Amino acid sequence: MRYYWLTLSFTIMLTACSDSDPDDPSNDLDAPVFSAISRPYTQGDPNVVKIRGEYMEVLSENSSELLLEGELSDNLALSEMRIDIHNSQDGHTHARFEQRLPGFRVDEVVRLDGTRHTINQTIRYDDRDYLAGPYHVILHAVDAAGNTTSFSDGSSIIRSVYLKRPYMPLIALTDDPDETLEQLSGTAGNALNFEGLLEQRRGDHDFAITFIRLSLVQDTDRTDNTDWQGDTSYEALWGESQFLRDNTGAMLAGEAIPAFTNNQLSLADLWESQPYTLTSSDHERVLRIEVEDEGGNLAVREFTVIIN
Repeated sequence: MRYYWLTLSFTIMLTACSDSDPDDPSNDLDAPVFSAISRPYTQGDPNVVKIRGEYMEVLSENSSELLLEGELSDNLALSEMRIDIHNSQDGHTHARFEQRLPGFRVDEVVRLDGTRHTINQTIRYDDRDYLAGPYHVILHAVDAAGNTTSFSDGSSIIRSVYLKRPYMPLIALTDDPDETLEQLSGTAGNALNFEGLLEQRRGDHDFAITFIRLSLVQDTDRTDNTDWQGDTSYEALWGESQFLRDNTGAMLAGEAIPAFTNNQLSLADLWESQPYTLTSSDHERVLRIEVEDEGGNLAVREFTVIIN
């Protein structure tokens, strides 16, 4: 307690001896502060599906708007907030592919004044078709003195959402019509059994599936398309990825994709073609299914594996 009062007295003395005005923006060295920033979510659906940590929230195939909520404040005066939403399909490795659809894009500056701003922003899509997959939602802010938030100190905000569209590849597990299943059960010493299908050429687009990856990975936060080889107990690949690279810089590739029947492919058949026996260390790992199509759309499902 004594230390506290000494520090306070010293601060008062410094303030009294200074000719500077603490309310003068030119003396402001503090950047704005974001707080209580919720994950982006789709309208009318409180049960948005989560996929691992900050990686992404899943919007419905028919969603038409994205909601951002939170608070922004500054000690003296706010100036502006920038909203940046862009496709992060390739993890910003700048992979080159024949992009059939544009990525949804927002780059908007909101002019501000005062010391506090409540963020209640609705981002609406127009009626165009966009790439399905992961998108970064980034918020930056600057105050009247020119102090800006940044990634280096964590003061800028970055969240991810997953934009689903009706023409993206479908990953459908049996008895999971609403795509709410989050766990699969297995037994050490046996294969993981699950039934379902992949479906291509959906909606109004004729996009064939070009890459499939099944993997058992550690249940942890991750950034987009980061290599999980360090703690992956199982990985099986078919086709060639347009986005994901191996540790040599080459695009990930695997076995030839099996033939589809009526544009559908059995997940159980895929698993059985490159089988894996579960171990006790696989408890609470995540079965991750990633599917790309030739239009650049990316479908992802994740399931926590419980070893009984």
